[in-house]
Amino acid sequence: MRWNLKSARRSAAVLASGAVALAVGCSDFLEVSDPGRYTDDALNTPIALAALANGVQDNLTSAISGYSYSLGEMSDEYMHTGTWNPDEDLERGRTPTLTNQGGQSQNTWLSVRTASQKAQERFRTVMGDTASRALLMARVVAVEGWANLILGMSNCESPKAPDGEIVSDIEMYKLSIPLLTNAANIAQASGNTQYKNWAIGGRARANLFAGNFDAALADAQTIPDAYVFYASFTSSGTGAQNSFVTLSYRGRNKAAGLDQRHWASVDTIAGFVRDPWTNALDKRLPITHPRNERGGDGVTQHYNEEVYRDPGDDIPMTHGWEMRLIEAEVAWRKGDLVKAMERINYVRANANCYTCVDKNPAGLAPLPATTDANRVLDYLLRERFASLFLQGGQRMNDLYRFNKGKEVLGPNRPMKHPLTTNEILLNTHVNGSLVGRCMPMSPA
Repeated sequence: MRWNLKSARRSAAVLASGAVALAVGCSDFLEVSDPGRYTDDALNTPIALAALANGVQDNLTSAISGYSYSLGEMSDEYMHTGTWNPDEDLERGRTPTLTNQGGQSQNTWLSVRTASQKAQERFRTVMGDTASRALLMARVVAVEGWANLILGMSNCESPKAPDGEIVSDIEMYKLSIPLLTNAANIAQASGNTQYKNWAIGGRARANLFAGNFDAALADAQTIPDAYVFYASFTSSGTGAQNSFVTLSYRGRNKAAGLDQRHWASVDTIAGFVRDPWTNALDKRLPITHPRNERGGDGVTQHYNEEVYRDPGDDIPMTHGWEMRLIEAEVAWRKGDLVKAMERINYVRANANCYTCVDKNPAGLAPLPATTDANRVLDYLLRERFASLFLQGGQRMNDLYRFNKGKEVLGPNRPMKHPLTTNEILLNTHVNGSLVGRCMPMSPA
């Protein structure tokens, strides 16, 4: 069920790296004065086109760990235990650093989106009608859809297009939906289920976040439990590495670790967080803390995440357990607490940690039925915390979506990044009334 970009890197590493650089920074690679003619046919070969698709996808997936790391620090997943002031500011919700890091993050996703759009233009020109059933096209269209989805998750407003209208996070989710639909259709026409499910999984999340609950449910129900799509990393120094490991793992920088709000729940002997409802060990949350182990600052206690242990450990982007929890949330929103609890208990019994040493199901006991909708929401959010831990900023978005910022993080905490400075200065659709407008805060 797993597609791995590492083999693609090995087979076309030189071409892929060149394609990435040109796709992002050099329009001549993808644009010509006469789209019907090319002076260098070598750029139209199957190997070169595959390298371009690999590069565009790698641009997206290689940024996932840094994005997950920063939103983890903003939320109650992770905390700064090192000496780098910008990360400490990020973890404590200080606006200047949020603005700077948010701009860097938004610029990344906008560059990914542009590279995808340019690749699509090239594939349509070179492939003609066959592009509509080519896996290469499905992949780069999915990248554009996912880039818009992540822009909605990370920033409260973004440009709809290059130098385009500035729209809200909800509009970015809506913008991603037809792209992911197109990607799924192309992948299906190509006969590739893995990429079809990647697109549909992203669309399920986008529909949920946009408030299209029936559509989110329909999408989620098509994805099997065992499905997972990874952002791929490498242990070598020639490709992107997992930031959780390189920046925070024991024996490296120890610049961050489990947020202190959860320290009391860690069984330091067994090396797991305990389930708050049954006190059983939760295998999805492996955390170790030898006595008095300190972080990189030499002062703060360091609770080491064991989800990722090697720089080449991949990060799940979406999977079947996320889909089951979408089903639970839709049931909760519709007032069907019985169905919501059935889905929650199904996840508790069967979900696993994809990258942990122990990949067995969590095997947690079912929670009792209740008619209290708020208690069911507490159950749901805890299951999402455990099943989506350190996976793409999901926790921060849950705190934002359910207005839990003040309760969990404290008052006046930024919940999303604002518009990047590049857009404020260069986008002709931005005017003075927009500058500084976008900084969703937890209630005072």
